[in-house]
Amino acid sequence: LEKRFLWLRSRAYLVTEYLAGPDIIERFAPYIDSGAAPEAELQALDRLFAELIRERISHGDFKGHNLFWQEDRWALIDLDSMCQHHSLGSFAPAYARDRARFMRNWPQSSALYQVIDQRLPKNAESSVG
Repeated sequence: LEKRFLWLRSRAYLVTEYLAGPDIIERFAPYIDSGAAPEAELQALDRLFAELIRERISHGDFKGHNLFWQEDRWALIDLDSMCQHHSLGSFAPAYARDRARFMRNWPQSSALYQVIDQRLPKNAESSVG
């Protein structure tokens, strides 16, 4: 719901379904040192990134608090900056920013960072068919 007066925006409200599951930071916290996150959740993360890449969709704010584990899948929230790109030229740098922001959720020296970094495509160019 967005309130406007003529062309000027006033207040805006967004009401969504409640996600009871933990965000990815909370869900993966026990595995920071070992890197032994549950394979099902890692595979779901692989699928999420593959789908975003296939559709050339960038999130725009891929911090861990915007990704929730819900009913055996990852659910994204905070979609106001999400964008579907019409060309690889515009998508590739947006994907690089999303991936870099996502990876900043964990210390680069951690085992979990290393596991996720190895699984996720490094760039969009080599992943888009």
